[in-house]
Formats: sequence, C-alpha cells, structure tokens
Amino acid sequence: MSEPSQPLVPMGEGDKHEVVPPPLPSISRRARISYVAAAGLFVVVAFVFWGQHFLDEPEPPAPDHVRYGNVAGQLQLLLQSKVMVGQAMALESGVQSELSPDSGTILETIANEVETLDGAAARALAALHLFLQPDDIDGALAQLDSVKELEPGEPEIQEMVRQEIISPGTLTQEQLDDLQYQMHWFANPLLLAREDQTNPDRQKLLMNVTLLFVFTAVVGMAFLMGFFVGLVLLTMAAVRHSNGIRIFTFDESQGGSCAHLWGFIAYLGLMGSPILLIVMKIEDPTVAALASPLAFLLSLLAGVGIAIGFSSGSFGQRTRALGIHSGKGVFREIGSGIVGYCCVLPIAAVGGLVSLLVWWLSSFFPASEATETVTGHPIGEMFFDAPVAARIGLLLLAAVAAPLIEETMFRGVLHRGLRRSFSMPVAGLIGAVCFAVVHPQDIVALPVLSALAFGFMLIREWRDSLISSMVAHGLHNGTLMLGLWIGTM
Repeated sequence: MSEPSQPLVPMGEGDKHEVVPPPLPSISRRARISYVAAAGLFVVVAFVFWGQHFLDEPEPPAPDHVRYGNVAGQLQLLLQSKVMVGQAMALESGVQSELSPDSGTILETIANEVETLDGAAARALAALHLFLQPDDIDGALAQLDSVKELEPGEPEIQEMVRQEIISPGTLTQEQLDDLQYQMHWFANPLLLAREDQTNPDRQKLLMNVTLLFVFTAVVGMAFLMGFFVGLVLLTMAAVRHSNGIRIFTFDESQGGSCAHLWGFIAYLGLMGSPILLIVMKIEDPTVAALASPLAFLLSLLAGVGIAIGFSSGSFGQRTRALGIHSGKGVFREIGSGIVGYCCVLPIAAVGGLVSLLVWWLSSFFPASEATETVTGHPIGEMFFDAPVAARIGLLLLAAVAAPLIEETMFRGVLHRGLRRSFSMPVAGLIGAVCFAVVHPQDIVALPVLSALAFGFMLIREWRDSLISSMVAHGLHNGTLMLGLWIGTM
C-alpha cells in the first residue's frame, strides 16, 4: 500500500523556497599535504633524472695523457675478450674438446658484439686477432684499419700498433709505456702474440684469465642455485599468503607521515643540487670538488633529520618506523638478507628480460640524446684504471656505504611515507621507479633496476628491519664489484 502523498500547500510570493545545492566533499588537510608531497616528489625525481640524462656536463681539465675511446665500451669488450681468450687458450692447451669454437669463430663473435667501433676498439680487436692467430698479420692489420674515423692524436697510436704487428720488439720503452696506457689489458696479447707458452708473462696472462673463468663459474653457479631456491621460496610464500597466513612483519601500526616524504624530497633535492652548477655554467674546479661531498652529507642529514624530527612518537618509535632496529637479532637478519636475495634474483630476472626487450625495441628508433650520454654506472669506468687503494675504496663504497644509505632512504624513509597512503605493491612500485630513475645509468636499465628495488622492498616488508635488505643490496653490489675487479686486473 502506497504512503499518502503530502498535501500541496500553495505558496505566496514571500513563501518561495531557495534550492540549496548539496555541499561538495571537502579534501582533508592530511590529503592535501599528501598530494603536495607526492607532487614535490615527482618534480624532484624528474629534476634529478633530467639533470643526469640530458644536461651536458662541463669538460674536465685535460690530463697529461689522454685515453682515447669509449671507456664503458672498452670495459665491456675487455670482459668479453678475457672470456674468449681463456677459451681459446684452453682449447690450445687441450683442456677443452675439439667441439669448442676455433679462434676464428671466437674473433668473429667478439667483433660482432662490439657496439661502437672506435679507434680503441679497433686496436683491441687487432691485438686479439694477432694473439689468437699470430701468423695472420694481414687479418690483424685489417682489424686495425677497420675504424672509419680517428680522433686527433690517435694516428700516432695506430702506427705504434702497426709497427708492433709488422716488426715486433722494435718499439722504444717510452712507446711501450704509452701503448700500455692507451690499450690497458689489450697491450698484453699484442706484445705476447709471438711468445711461446713457456713465457712467464704469457703464463701470467693465462692465470689472470683463468681467475676470471673460475670467478664467473662459481658466481654463475651460485646465482643459478639462488635463482631456483628463490623461485621455490616465492612460490611457497605466495601459497601461504593466499591461505591467509601472514608472512610480512612490516609494522603498519607505526604509520607514516608527510615528514617521511618531505625528508626524502629534501634528501633527493640536495643530492641532485650539484646539477645546478651545470645549469648555471659554473665550472670552477674548487666549487665542483666541494659541491658533491657537501651535498651528499647535507642530503643524508636533512633526509633522516626531517623524517625523525617531524614524525610522531618517541625517538625509539620513530627510528623503528624507519626500520632502524635489530629485528629478531642481527645474525638472524643477516641470514634472512642472504635468503631474501635469493628471492630477489627471479624478480630481477624478469626485470632483465624487460630491459632486453626495451633494448631490442630501441634499436628500431634513432638514438636519443639521453641514450647517447648515459651508458653505464660511472663506478665501472672508475675501476678501469684505478690503483688497488682506489679499488678498495670503490668496493667499500658500492658494497657497504651505498646499501646503508640507499636502504635507509628508499626502503626506510620513502617506503614508510608511501605506505601511509598506498598498499604495499603500489608503494613498492613507486619507490622502485624512483630508485631506478635517480641512478646514472642507461634508460634501458630502468626495468632491471626497478625489479631489484622492488625485491629489496619485499625483504623490508618481510623482516621490517632494514638489516636484511641492506645485506641483500650489499651482496648484489659486492659481487658485481668483485667481478669488475677481477675482470680489469
């Protein structure tokens, strides 16, 4: 039965009712601050990214000796060539079977993998050709002459290499020193091409290559085993999670605040502030030398200081919210970091496949200014000529300092701030992209770097303490740096 309708009341002129629109939903102050912080984060990340990938850095002062060629390309060619030379020497000594590729196939493989054929690459290929086929002088000279254009000053180096190929042992000591400086490791196969297997220097070369072989084999086997272990553990974790079993111990009750986002913005902004020197065309070497370490120190202090100083709770609660605590015990967290790194490997493998796909697709488009200016992490190029003391410093920087600082800021400060407003996967994805973008590497490397960062984030959520993700991060960086050390000996 329908309800009786309301009686109609006639309205006079003074009885007209005004129609009041419903109130608009208001945005809370907390939400407004979050939006502003998120926008600030985007602007700062974009600034650092733009500065690294698109700005032309001022030319450094000319050194007494100029090394020609692309150092990153030489480093890649060096690692590939050592493996190939070791394979050829093993075949020569009868260690490998006759089914292994011959020296001609090895040379062709190396030559085909050279992306940029400059003068340094041509000299390296000529040295390898002469070492693997010492009787084929014409082939070595053809490799030397394969480069189309030389920089000013390079023709003299080319002539020294040509003289050593045609008339071995006729270079002066000064020329040999210059050749060793210019060709780095590649001068060794050039000068030892006609020596027999009993020559001590040739044996030393074989030991150097064998060390890289052993390291590559051991690390490769360890990574392969870790990959399958991680795959099994990730599958088990997914099954447990689907059954409602809690596997993450991340303390969400601590909450997050905009202080964490603002702290990270301050860290990233100050860290990227030396880019302003390039924008302002300030090329004073003293200012440039002081800017980077000062910005680094201030960024770390500002980031952690704002995150801890302006968040709520006691000091212990504030540091614990960032993951700065011992978890379930330092040694247990260290072990969890090793196990967690195994789980990172399958995730990184997916990112690596995406990077390969991006690299393949990029070959169909003209190279942009960004891809031409940034090819690899600068620390790899620093290793090329670094003495032992500098290599130890670089190893400690990559395997100890970088994990401590980056995990504190990215998986500690930034992740806590993002988890205030986002779920774990979304916060992890945003943090992973920020982590990848601010690294000074090729754009093609963004997917694999993001995958690594996402894996470290899962370790942080799993253990809550940053110790485990720091261990996993340090294990990854340390392995890569040891490989570079052995590869560039």
